Amino acid sequence: MILEAMKMENALKATVDATVKKIAVTKGKVVDKNEVLIYLSA
Repeated sequence: MILEAMKMENALKATVDATVKKIAVTKGKVVDKNEVLIYLSA
């Protein structure tokens, strides 16, 4: 997932092999600190 902050793109990577279970946000949504963006299952 790419997260844009302050006009910079930041790649978010899982630290273990996992499958995306659910994407909790939509493109262009402003997110809050500590908001869940993706649910993963191992």
